[in-house]
Amino acid sequence: MLLQPAISQHRALQNPHIEVKVSATHMTADNFVSDVQDSAKGILSRLFLEVTENDCAGATPRVLESLETLRKDGVRFALAGAGLATLNFRLLRTFNFELIKMDRQVLTLDSAERVSRLATMAEVARDVGAMLVADGVESAAHHQALRTSRTDLGQSFFYSRALTVVRLEAFLESGGPSRLAG
Repeated sequence: MLLQPAISQHRALQNPHIEVKVSATHMTADNFVSDVQDSAKGILSRLFLEVTENDCAGATPRVLESLETLRKDGVRFALAGAGLATLNFRLLRTFNFELIKMDRQVLTLDSAERVSRLATMAEVARDVGAMLVADGVESAAHHQALRTSRTDLGQSFFYSRALTVVRLEAFLESGGPSRLAG
């Protein structure tokens, strides 16, 4: 499973969570639960497994049972790529996602549509008990749209380039990007 490299780098960090994409093929495999449990020992409570709406199409009772087993171990689940089409409430309720990751294309919409879509998605996320993460934050205008819409989290190069574990630790110890505070 592709989880192992991410886990080895993450073990040194104490608090941040880690997100790993999994496919429908992974979720339907006989050894899915044991692979995750064996690969992520010690950090299961900080692990988010990220799936797309298409990956959720085969929501068989066995897949849902696997997710429930992993949830009991502290694993959480994220829906990736949301926001370009109408959100599927049945899917959100069936999978009970803890995190909804908005597709980065939403931030490329014109200003009014961007703020409207963000606000709607933030409200939907709150209604289903999930946090909303906006991917693709590339400017101060994007950052302000997230604040205005009360989006929970943002990610992209506007905040920081990808960092090694050592540089990430130094970044976190320094207090992060103070220019965004407030």
